Amino acid sequence: MVGKIRDLLTCGDPAQNGPDSPSLDEGVRFLNYGMYPKAIECFDKALLKDISNPDIYFYKAVALLKGQRPFLITKPVINEALDLLNTSLAINSKAITHYLIGYIKFDYHHSKMLRATPDYLYHLQVARELGISDVEIKDLFALLRISRPQGF
Repeated sequence: MVGKIRDLLTCGDPAQNGPDSPSLDEGVRFLNYGMYPKAIECFDKALLKDISNPDIYFYKAVALLKGQRPFLITKPVINEALDLLNTSLAINSKAITHYLIGYIKFDYHHSKMLRATPDYLYHLQVARELGISDVEIKDLFALLRISRPQGF
C-alpha cells in the first residue's frame, strides 16, 4: 500500500491492542500480502472495537474482492462490499470510497447490464468533486491488485 491510501489508517499503537486483538494495521498488512481471509478476520475484530472508523469498512470491502475484478465476484459478496462502503461513506464521505463504489458498479453492474441507483457515473463525479487524485487512484488499483481499466 502506498500514497494517500496509506493515510486512511487512523489506528493507534498495535502494542496497546494485546496479542489476541488484531489491529487495523495488521489487517492491512494481510491485505497487502493477499491473505484475504486473515485480513477479513482482522477487520471483523477491529469493528468489534471501533464501529465508527470508516477505514475498517473500506478495507474490509477491498478484502472481500480478493484481488479479483468485481465482474468475477458473486452478487452476495458484491452487495456486502457495497454495504460496507456505504457505511464508510455514512461515517465520513471520502473521494476514494466514492471512486471504489463507482468502479465496482461499473465493473459489476454496468458490465452485466444491471441497474444500480445511483449509477457508477454519479460516484465517479462525486469522487472528482471531492478532489480525488491520480495518485490515489493508482494506489487504489495497486491495493486491489488489478489493472486499472482504460478510462478509469
